[in-house]
This record gives sequence, structure tokens and C-alpha cells, in this order.
Amino acid sequence: MTTLLRSSALALALAFGAPAAALAVDAQTARTLVQDAASRVIAIVGDGSVAGEEAQMRAVLTQYADVRQIAGFALGRYSRDMPEARREEYVDLFTNYVLRWFTDRFTGYNGEMLSIVGATDLGDRGVVVNTQIARPGTAPVNVQWSVSDRSGSPKVADLVIEGASLAQTQRSEFVAMIEARGGDMNAFLNDLRARAGR
Repeated sequence: MTTLLRSSALALALAFGAPAAALAVDAQTARTLVQDAASRVIAIVGDGSVAGEEAQMRAVLTQYADVRQIAGFALGRYSRDMPEARREEYVDLFTNYVLRWFTDRFTGYNGEMLSIVGATDLGDRGVVVNTQIARPGTAPVNVQWSVSDRSGSPKVADLVIEGASLAQTQRSEFVAMIEARGGDMNAFLNDLRARAGR
């Protein structure tokens, strides 16, 4: 499991979320988006320096992932219960949480490479870009990227790694956190802030 997590770090850095209804994104645009995002991440983590890494990774996340949609999906049925006055705070905490999660896992990065092996146009459900992440001595990790332009421009909306959707995984985790606090969204936000290190 540790090997899978570390091998998948490149892809995981870019998105959590749910497939969204697309407007007009095409397969080539989606492929280019994934390749560009992967190249940015490789450049950042391959530098070997932690100075400014979080800020650079935040820029990649906000540019290539539909963070607002992803954050909303992660709340599941509790999305409507988030106080309006704290929605922006939640999105910021969610972003910090994701960045913290990935920063921990990039500690073991040692040159994984991502290659695009195909793309499937699903019409109004967007485009799925099929990739593999490989490194010497291990089997390739299959990663599917769901790309949608629901936000107005093409963005990554979900990742499926070896058959497991990160959208559903993140939602399950957050819903469990909220339920453990009796549905208290303020308590949930306080806990999320602590976990995000903010």
C-alpha cells in the first residue's frame, strides 16, 4: 500500500472530487491539461528543494483542479449545512488539507514518471484521460483523470487510482468526521484546521 501511495503521488497532487457534467471539453484538450499539470508537478518535486514548494503546489492545484467543486462534493449531504459565512474559509482549509496530505507523501518521491496511454470522450460527462505512473522495479500504477469544464474552463474533477475513486474516498472521510461531531459544522472546521496545520 505504501508503494502505491508513493507511486501515485504525482497524480494525487492535482485533484480530489467528483465527475462533473462537461460543457464542451474535448479529448485533446483534456490530454494536454493532464500532461501540463504533470509536467508542472514533476518540475516542482524534482527540484529537490522544499523552499516555496507549497506555494507552487497550491498554484498547480488551483490552476488545474476544480477545487470549489471538489470541496463541495467532499461534504456529501452536509454541503447545504455549511454556514454561508464560512464557505470561503472551508474551501481555503480544504485546500490546505490537501496540500498537507500530499506534502507528507512527496517525502518519498524518487522520480516517478507519468505517461498518457489514451483518452475517452464521455460527452456531457467529460473526458477520462488514462495514464500510468511508473518507476524502476515496480509495476505501473493505472490512474484515470476525469476532466470537466463545468467551472467554465477544463479542470480535473476526479482521479481513479487502480479502480478506487478519490472522490468517494474523500467524501467518506469528511462525512465520517462530521457525523462523529454530531453534524456540528463549526466543530468539523476546527478539526479540519488542526489537521491542515493551520
